[in-house]
Amino acid sequence: MAAEAGDATADGEAAAEADQPEETESAEPAAEEQAAPAGEEQAAEAAEEVAAEEASKPTEAEKAAARAARFGIPTKEGAAAKLASRAERFGIVTKEAKAEKTAADKEAAKAKMEARAARFGLQDGAAKAGNKSAGAPTLGVSADVLKKRAERFGVPLVGSAAAEVMAEKKRQRAERFGMVTSETEEAKKKARADRFGV
Repeated sequence: MAAEAGDATADGEAAAEADQPEETESAEPAAEEQAAPAGEEQAAEAAEEVAAEEASKPTEAEKAAARAARFGIPTKEGAAAKLASRAERFGIVTKEAKAEKTAADKEAAKAKMEARAARFGLQDGAAKAGNKSAGAPTLGVSADVLKKRAERFGVPLVGSAAAEVMAEKKRQRAERFGMVTSETEEAKKKARADRFGV
């Protein structure tokens, strides 16, 4: 019986072993199917890790900024910040501040200029153009009075008074050097007509 028992166990083990390879053969394709997605997942994870490493690496600009900070070299951003703080501290108007001037500020300045022009009797067109001679107030004073004031205070003449003075100087020069002008020509013609009785 012992031999029969040993044969029974041997037959049982053989049957069990015969059953197992069949299971492992059917289990192997399932394991391969599971391994393939696991390989894809690992590849995706590896790609994500590489991307994360690339993102964590500092750029050239970051490297330069870190080096500048380490050795105390001023950077463009640092210099700009320094200039801005200095301008703020001392009340200096910067290019950026000028650029930020709003339309409301421009309108307020325009209204202020118009009020000043109205107060001093300036012409609107001359005040807008910024032409000083055309925007001069009309004082109701004759050219002779303006000429005397200019001589007394040593101020150059402007406007119509200056034009009259220049015309007078030109006429005197023409007379002095015998240059022909319309006035001298008319005077010569009249003298000739009187002499010949025409």
